[in-house]
Amino acid sequence: MYGTAVKGKKYDLTPYAGIRFYENVNKTKTVDSTGTDPVTNVSNTSTGGLVLSGGTNIDLGKKDKFSHSANVDGSATITIYPSKSASGKAGDTTSFTKSSGRSNLSANISGEYTAYYDINDKLSIGGSVNSNLTASTSSGAKKTVVSSAGTETETALAYTKTTAFNLYNSAYFGLKYAANKTVQLNAGARVALPTITFTGSSNYNTNNKKTSSSTTFTGNSVGCPLNLYSGANFNLGNIVNLDVYANVLGNLLTSTLDSKWATGTGTNFWNNVNNIVFPSFGIIASVKF
Repeated sequence: MYGTAVKGKKYDLTPYAGIRFYENVNKTKTVDSTGTDPVTNVSNTSTGGLVLSGGTNIDLGKKDKFSHSANVDGSATITIYPSKSASGKAGDTTSFTKSSGRSNLSANISGEYTAYYDINDKLSIGGSVNSNLTASTSSGAKKTVVSSAGTETETALAYTKTTAFNLYNSAYFGLKYAANKTVQLNAGARVALPTITFTGSSNYNTNNKKTSSSTTFTGNSVGCPLNLYSGANFNLGNIVNLDVYANVLGNLLTSTLDSKWATGTGTNFWNNVNNIVFPSFGIIASVKF
């Protein structure tokens, strides 16, 4: 991964780019219990791949109490399949099977815009909108080649090509209040937005002719439910920083902002108090040396 900083006349950029290889090894061996041929068969469904990634953060500047920025990220993954999917040995005869034509390519592009406004020295509000587009295409093996005792037999296969696109959207809103130099209180919400999905598939016969195809386009509407969050940040002497997640807000309100405070006959008052005083929480600590 490589990144740098570029200072422009109006905007500052922080671009990055990276490349990595990966391998998922999955081999199964069959052993001859008689001991004549210790390994009689090897099935290889391993995969590997290449991942390319890149993006940039764009500082759009600050004017008075308002600041904003944007971020764009993208990646592409190319899956590589093994040339030999199986090999075996029976006595003095060694055979192997090769599959070809399989492919898988996926890509992801996301963009985000974020803005903050300082109401005063203690209180700030902010928000962001995010869109994430994923795309993928894949194809099954088109043929196999079986080699045994020096003779190769090629067999054409029927296969399927698939394509998919998904667009996910969300928005975030939050505020922070600096109670003093040590304690900062945080609250926020995530809003789920409508999504769009497209899927398509085509079937091919052994003569590489398309026999059938289908497409599905779906727009998924949502009621824009809220996921509520709350917590605090503690800066201890500029050396230790504690980021505490304690979802009191989520315990008090539902995703539609209705009260969760239990009332009525048979209600245990102390259960309500327990949700406020002892909520689920997590702590992330960082130390500067």
